Amino acid sequence: MWHKEAFVYESHSLGKGYIATMGTHVKSAQRCCVVNVYVACNLREKKLLWEELSSYKMASQIEVWCFCGDFNAIRSRNERKGVDRGDFSSEIKGFNDFIESNLLLEVPIVGKKYTWFKAKRYGEEQD
Repeated sequence: MWHKEAFVYESHSLGKGYIATMGTHVKSAQRCCVVNVYVACNLREKKLLWEELSSYKMASQIEVWCFCGDFNAIRSRNERKGVDRGDFSSEIKGFNDFIESNLLLEVPIVGKKYTWFKAKRYGEEQD
């Protein structure tokens, strides 16, 4: 994206938890938007971000979008290994609704299943 032979920068937009970069993919001559996301683990903030990103995408005339980064959200309960505290059903439903309503496709991670984990402290029981 930073190579002028591959991507021509047009503009960017900053929001709470994201930066969106608009431009043209040179090879395809297609305008696109790449959104880098980082949101806190607070469900309220996640929902606000999902709403803002959905509105932003819907209001745009750009057709090609790529959302990447850290949504700090899960799509199913088995994605949160070792954490049994709390009910994640609202997060799961909200995140899946965000993905589906924006016609997004999840690109699978190659290699390890989890991208982050909290290591056990000394003296804690290991899984």
